[in-house]
Amino acid sequence: MKKECDLNNDIIKLQNQDKLIEKKLAADRKMFSFILVSYYINNPQNLILHLIFDAKNFSQFVSNINYISLMISKTVNVISSIEDEHRQLDRNKQQILEEKQQCNEIMTNISNEIAEVSNSNHSLPSPNILPVPASIRYVDITPYYKNISAFLDKENSMESSISDLYIINSAAKQYDINPLLLLAITGQEQSFVPKTAKYANLIINNPWNVFYSWQVFQGGFGLTALWAAHTVMCLAQDWPGNVNIISWINGIGSDGKRDNPRYGYADDPKWWEGVSMYYQELQQICYQSQLN
Repeated sequence: MKKECDLNNDIIKLQNQDKLIEKKLAADRKMFSFILVSYYINNPQNLILHLIFDAKNFSQFVSNINYISLMISKTVNVISSIEDEHRQLDRNKQQILEEKQQCNEIMTNISNEIAEVSNSNHSLPSPNILPVPASIRYVDITPYYKNISAFLDKENSMESSISDLYIINSAAKQYDINPLLLLAITGQEQSFVPKTAKYANLIINNPWNVFYSWQVFQGGFGLTALWAAHTVMCLAQDWPGNVNIISWINGIGSDGKRDNPRYGYADDPKWWEGVSMYYQELQQICYQSQLN
């Protein structure tokens, strides 16, 4: 009788403890399995485990605990994965929105350039394409717009917008000229047109100084880009091969005299050195972006 009474008392005690365990389980699921395992080891007579897990023995109980732990772990992983996917979707939506805005900006600027060229009294350059040396031939810079734009932003350039880079790329492609060379020329001619420069809003209409200078020719960014590409193509003709091609385009030999039968791009005999420096720097920026 005493043993039976003790057993009943143990059962009541265990039932009370079970209520406490259920409260702890609700408060912290991560400690769920540890609490129950400890509880069973300390109270081997605990019959309430049968009611909770329908476990016939400790081995089955442990299996149930492991199964629950596994399911909780998988659920946490799934929830975490879903949260990561939602965050990635948000990032993708933001990126798509930014790219749409860039596309709209490009289309607006191109439409403006087309209208400006159409209304201009100046003629377009000849569409005929002449062969140029491989070192200055066209290369698509579309994949590097962001890297080039970041570089130009550091220069506080008015040419840093994606739409302007698109226009340069398109004009260069028309005459099989590397667009980075066209951009490098604006670096030498007008320091990439800093926004703080006096008359910057006028200089941007002809940063290549085609037809002598921006003061003389205000053709607009798109039209002057075409004329610059056409000019470079023409000046690259009859290249002898034993001098730097950009020096040949410059048009002044080591003796200080004109050596290009088509005259040359600039009167400064060291013009080609500045252009070459910017050209190499821009190429390096694109090369580094490929490595990244």
